Amino acid sequence: MPVVRISDKTWERLKVWAIPLEDTPDSTIRKLLDEVEPNGAPKGQGSQDTEAVAKRLPRGKKTSERAFERPLLEALHELGGAGVMYQVLPIVEEKLRHVLKDVDYERLPSTGVVRWRSTAQWTRHRLAERGLIKRGPARGIWELTDHGAKTVGQWIEESTL
Repeated sequence: MPVVRISDKTWERLKVWAIPLEDTPDSTIRKLLDEVEPNGAPKGQGSQDTEAVAKRLPRGKKTSERAFERPLLEALHELGGAGVMYQVLPIVEEKLRHVLKDVDYERLPSTGVVRWRSTAQWTRHRLAERGLIKRGPARGIWELTDHGAKTVGQWIEESTL
């Protein structure tokens, strides 16, 4: 078996993708490769990319990003204000269990990522643009801003009235 040496900085970045006490370095690297090469081939090879554009899902067929906003912010709140993407997504999925459609569980032809996970990641991006989630601190770590924490706090306060 080959030995691969990586820098401490790269190791820290890889750990963001790992589930503690479950993933090995090999399984973590495989996760990353699956994200960028879902079919075992680099993006752009084969006719899949052109097929993906032709098979774009019509608007309204999948669960909207808007539906993900509150569950995502609440999940981060429940995790103490921050969490690794692989901790956050199962909580979001559970909160949206009654809303997600069959099509949300399909893999995107362009990337191979499950559609609802992709939507959650885009939602995180949009919430960061609105100042509710931090734009860092590291890839894969999602963290509420003070404004985001205050917003979720208000929701919780309103629901207890």
